[in-house]
Amino acid sequence: MSTNKEELIKRQETLNKAALKAYSLFKKEGLTFQELRYVLARIREVASTNAKI
Repeated sequence: MSTNKEELIKRQETLNKAALKAYSLFKKEGLTFQELRYVLARIREVASTNAKI
């Protein structure tokens, strides 16, 4: 059971890193707000399908 919990924690950390990277692109690379929303929606979609990033 702890392995499953550890896997969920690791997955959440990966998703957090992906979201931070998207925000970094938004701030530093001139990503538009609409593009940021799209990227975050895709991150959520991937997370909900249990796919690996």
